[in-house]
Amino acid sequence: MIANKLKRPKLIYPITFILAACSILYELLIAQTVSSLATNIEYWYVLTIGLYLGAMGLGALYCSNKPHTQNPWKALFYVELLLSFVGGLSVFFMHVVKMTGYLVNLHGHYLSADIIYCLSFIILTVSIGFLSGIELPLLINIAHISSQKKKITNRVLAADYFGSLIGALIFPLYLLPRWDIIPIGFSIALINLAIAFFLYQQFVKTSQKKHQILTLGIGTLLILGLTFSQAIEQYFLHKRYHFSDYFFQAQRSKNIFTYFGFDSSLAPIERYHTPYQKIDIVKHNTQTEETAQYLSKVYSQKYKLDPQTPWDYTLHLDGAYQLGSNSEEIYHEYFAHVPIILNQHKPKNILVIGGGDGCLIRELLKHSFVTNIVHVELDKKMIELSKTHPVLSYLNKGALNHPKVTSIIADGYHFIRTDTENYDAIYLDFPDPKNYNLSKLYSKEFYQIAQRRLKQDGFIALDMPGTRPLNEENLENSQMPELWPIYYNTTLQANFKTILPFFAILEEDNAEAFEVINMSLEDLGKAWLKKTGVGTERGSIDFSSDPYIAKQMIKIYTTSRISAFLFLKKEPLDNKRRYDNLNIPLYVLNEKRFHLAFPAEKRLPRHNDSHRVNSIMRPTLPLSDSFFPKIY
Repeated sequence: MIANKLKRPKLIYPITFILAACSILYELLIAQTVSSLATNIEYWYVLTIGLYLGAMGLGALYCSNKPHTQNPWKALFYVELLLSFVGGLSVFFMHVVKMTGYLVNLHGHYLSADIIYCLSFIILTVSIGFLSGIELPLLINIAHISSQKKKITNRVLAADYFGSLIGALIFPLYLLPRWDIIPIGFSIALINLAIAFFLYQQFVKTSQKKHQILTLGIGTLLILGLTFSQAIEQYFLHKRYHFSDYFFQAQRSKNIFTYFGFDSSLAPIERYHTPYQKIDIVKHNTQTEETAQYLSKVYSQKYKLDPQTPWDYTLHLDGAYQLGSNSEEIYHEYFAHVPIILNQHKPKNILVIGGGDGCLIRELLKHSFVTNIVHVELDKKMIELSKTHPVLSYLNKGALNHPKVTSIIADGYHFIRTDTENYDAIYLDFPDPKNYNLSKLYSKEFYQIAQRRLKQDGFIALDMPGTRPLNEENLENSQMPELWPIYYNTTLQANFKTILPFFAILEEDNAEAFEVINMSLEDLGKAWLKKTGVGTERGSIDFSSDPYIAKQMIKIYTTSRISAFLFLKKEPLDNKRRYDNLNIPLYVLNEKRFHLAFPAEKRLPRHNDSHRVNSIMRPTLPLSDSFFPKIY
């Protein structure tokens, strides 16, 4: 049978244009999905596009070996059906794979989880690329059958390239800042399916029931997915932020399918889309951290002095943890006040870059000698939420509305390059350097520019994500040797004479903590049994008789709240660590904990290794300790 010809041959160009845009959008959706669940965004995008182009080549070779000149329309119809199905469900599929990875991780098979995730990503990417590779030769074949004009191949290729260009542009500029990737995926697949249906009606012209059933079935699936995309998004967000709760429920019920269920008692997760990031505010189950409820009242005075403080809320940026309402004061009190205590000159004019939640600024405003704070934040929505959201505004005590604070919406790197003001102190509060865009904020060049914005007796304070203190217990088992050489050599290359790490550390030998835990241990044990079901077959367990359990609970609590920071000055600093009573209200920091902030300082490695310098021209961050980038 001779293939049907287009009545209007030029119609092939818009069809090619739309299909090319859909194909590249599928790949960008996959890249965005996997990179949102892992570090090193650039790695995943490059790998996605590379696999896509390679698979397109395989698809083109396959098509050349199996010519479809008898009925290329029918072949193209099948290709579009498959693309709409595979592409439309690609985001959904990768989230399911990630959920499975959480489950495998909780059983201790970390490498297996990474392998499953990466193989699934590769198979999905190659499948879409392979189908797209078949698609283009078929379109060229149809164009030649429908028109005898010369250079028809060039025009079809041009339409394909232009479609890919437009798809690649509208994804980051229009689609991603406004919608979640789940409804975007279903919407693109419906466009693809509409093209397939048009081809079927106009050119295939067969009344085979299987074609109608396939088209109707895929269309129904995609429409349902788009209709319930918000519920699907909430489902996966709950799995991401509450996965341990589901795991314990599955353990207790001894039914693994419980892990994949939905808990309607959990509060909806608030998600805000911005051109720069996804902002998630999560309300956790107040019954899930019984130990923390007891210990938070021992190590911090916050809930004693301010019992209305929101409990069990967390803030996440692009899925990465930023702040927890239960214990954020530990991080922010150390970050704000330890550098001021170390520095002999009290800062009046302060620059804060990042820290959009406002809690660091809240701490700095406690000092009466601070007269002006310039706050630079990239994301306008983050500032808006910090000022108006009931949880964030309560935590920061309205700091961003204070008359001493001037908020500027700008890129921190660009701002510090163009600013002419000199400051007494500069605080840098950035997300983890999980991609090269964030890595530049931890670069030698950035620190060199920041140093020029400092007065002679000023200081810079920044957090050091990915590090832990080096002490006698964890000299051999510490993250400090991994990232410390990068932070140290980078700031050394920026010509700082004082490079002093300090840590937010809570003491484990806290008598009150042991007393509270021992008094409540039986209740905690019963709650644990009720939650997990572990040990119920042995009957009643006397938890209070074993002091090791209390010690481990305290160790887990204090270790999980350790944060690392870096203090920088142009000139050498007096080695004496004198605690200065600041006469301001503090919930956590005191003289004992101030001295704990500098553990095993003499043992800190000093590498002086130029290869460990993080530079814009030769970034050493983010790190990946294996072939597989770190997956959250």
